Amino acid sequence: PQARRRSPARPGEVPGWLGARADDEPALARPGPRRREAAERTLADLARGLHGLLRTERLARAPGLLQRLDPRTKLVALTGFVVLACLQRALGPVLALLSLAALLGALSRLPAGVLLGRAGLAVGLFVAVITLPAALDAVTPGPPLVVLWPAPRIAVSAPGLALVAFFALRAVAAASFGLLLALTTPWSDLLRGLRALRAPALFLDLLGMTWRYFTLLLESAAEMFTARRSRGLGVASRSLERRFLGGAAAALFGRTLALAEDVHLARIARGGALAGGEAAAPAREPLRLGRGDALWLGAMTALALALAAWGWRA
Repeated sequence: PQARRRSPARPGEVPGWLGARADDEPALARPGPRRREAAERTLADLARGLHGLLRTERLARAPGLLQRLDPRTKLVALTGFVVLACLQRALGPVLALLSLAALLGALSRLPAGVLLGRAGLAVGLFVAVITLPAALDAVTPGPPLVVLWPAPRIAVSAPGLALVAFFALRAVAAASFGLLLALTTPWSDLLRGLRALRAPALFLDLLGMTWRYFTLLLESAAEMFTARRSRGLGVASRSLERRFLGGAAAALFGRTLALAEDVHLARIARGGALAGGEAAAPAREPLRLGRGDALWLGAMTALALALAAWGWRA
């Protein structure tokens, strides 16, 4: 077949062959209203995740009360408050623990929305949904508040609803102290505190490697989606979006396997030193308990004993 002749373009015009598209070429853009692509939504989620990690590190290094304390004292005291909150059976001590967590968060210069949003909305709503069947009168008998179904009778009882609210508040109190520990302690200091408290080396190894390479893979995924967005024109079709997401997941999985193999070989080459053990720990000055740490730990211990006695009598 003879080749198709291309007429020369006039000055100032775009050649016709430049705008032509072959029949087997996929459509990269479609006319119509703009919508957010799957790659763009994923990129926004990854950016929010990275921003959350950076914000957590900034909060952990802020000039607050808990940030100045030794990580070992925070681990012992705040973990004790988590256990104490989970063992409470009365509403009064739970409300006191919630007030204490809010006070420590304010003294540590933590935004109230961060502590309340992550602990109250996430954990509280989740526990409330899980324990919602306990609000039915068939599980917790009592005067009905709302009749859901007349025959057979299904109603929400007042004691059952109070029990669900108590479980949710207790979970929020326990999660608040855990968040205080995570938001006021840098990850490296947290590992040092666990190492000083004689935590298992394998456990520290898994924690350190998981955090380190999770952030690395998150950055790799964000770079991949950024490159995809910067090289695309228009709005991609859904088939191309699915094809790209599948290829990106496969590439990220392959990169994860290659990274795990490299880390394993590097660990063997260095004599099998654990990332969370003493052999792989960075050379830093040892942890020292100051007078302020001892006073704070003593005050928190006395307060925990008082709350435990209050809950036991109640």
